[in-house]
Amino acid sequence: MDLPDEIIKYIQSYLTIVSWRAEHHFLKLLQRYKNFTFEDIPLSYWRYTDQMKRNYLYEYTTPLRDYLNEYRQRIIWNAWTLKSSFTLFDIQVNGVIRHAEYIQLLYSRANVEGAYNEYYTWQGCLPLNDYKKACTIYRISTIY
Repeated sequence: MDLPDEIIKYIQSYLTIVSWRAEHHFLKLLQRYKNFTFEDIPLSYWRYTDQMKRNYLYEYTTPLRDYLNEYRQRIIWNAWTLKSSFTLFDIQVNGVIRHAEYIQLLYSRANVEGAYNEYYTWQGCLPLNDYKKACTIYRISTIY
């Protein structure tokens, strides 16, 4: 059955496709970041103390590290759905969180809403973004 192009584009607008190339690209950059040494930096023939080399290397690789952290976070955030469970960039992402984590999020939200004294009778709920962060962003460790 062939569908009209407009309907196909409409359906595709709801899908987040993460290609194997995106993950491969990320893993190659991550490997480069982890294996980067002072000698890989241009003009490395200058004589530096070890402390200066570490500082210079840190400053030189910081943009790449920040890019890798943000890229991984953005892709996982966009790929998440409530009923999904997948591994991406070696991170297990689930659509749901454990009951204890949910209770902790509710307690935190009650504090934000000013209902910390009435937590057990509070009838509030979590915004979707807070729940999504608990399933995705809070599970992602930072690359160092």
